[in-house]
Amino acid sequence: MDSFFKLKGNDKADNISRMYLLSGNTRIEFDGTYKLVDIKDENGTSRGIISFNKSGKLTDVPDKKYVYTVPNYFPGTAIFAKLLINDDDLNNEQN
Repeated sequence: MDSFFKLKGNDKADNISRMYLLSGNTRIEFDGTYKLVDIKDENGTSRGIISFNKSGKLTDVPDKKYVYTVPNYFPGTAIFAKLLINDDDLNNEQN
């Protein structure tokens, strides 16, 4: 996920890239609106989370535009990505 957000950059430069996670009857869309945030769990271990809501709390309801139910059950987990890769993305990988 971190790699997706690094490649995507900001919305002004890339409003095309999307990543989708499909598991069971749930589909999650990543477009950069909600960012990956590091938090410390009860043991002090750093974890990356995306709450998909404005409060940033996992206990609050996620934004239905980004986390929603799909009618057909998928028996596993699939990740789909549509990426806009510019020259600067390729140059950053070489440095």
